[in-house]
Amino acid sequence: MRIGYTVRASRSMLLHPLQGIERVRGRIDRHQDQREKESLRTPMRDFYAAATDWAAPLHAMLGLPSQCPAAASFDKLWDGMVADLTAAGLSVGIASYGGWNDGDRAFAGAIWCAVAHLHPERAVETGVAHGLTSRVILRGLDDHGAGRLWSIDLPAVDSVLHPEIGLAVPQDLRSRWTYVSGTSREQLPPLLSELGQIDLFVHDSLH
Repeated sequence: MRIGYTVRASRSMLLHPLQGIERVRGRIDRHQDQREKESLRTPMRDFYAAATDWAAPLHAMLGLPSQCPAAASFDKLWDGMVADLTAAGLSVGIASYGGWNDGDRAFAGAIWCAVAHLHPERAVETGVAHGLTSRVILRGLDDHGAGRLWSIDLPAVDSVLHPEIGLAVPQDLRSRWTYVSGTSREQLPPLLSELGQIDLFVHDSLH
């Protein structure tokens, strides 16, 4: 298994040398981040506290009551996505995509509310994996009848995972979707220059 992965990864690096360079740069960045975190001698949770009650502050920022009418429809959407991926033989959640994570229920729910209230015409996200957050955004845009999503993601180095990219996004939503292969460092600046203005940005990838 490990030998097969090594062969596939090496082939991917050879076929896509620029992406290979970006992977090396990303690894260097992560090592530097780790050293900086260790030098702080303080748990990261003290810097990045998770908000369990995210709905109230999010809706307050939008100038809306915390009782969100869009939240009720999200439960059905989420359960449908999980059922679809499970039926395809995939898991959902932590380390479900080659050791990387899909967006979780709370994160996807916050995005659903943002799309429902903001009605973005141009949405951009970084990070795709199985495409759970992509599907949430696209379904919201489709319900509103307008808007488009651009998703930037560097495909996994293991080519076995490539068919799983965006698998959660059904065909009926793909006409509103543009998948951009590559790193955010490489692809985000020219995309933003092309679009000129965006209405929603979802960051779910390496910093």
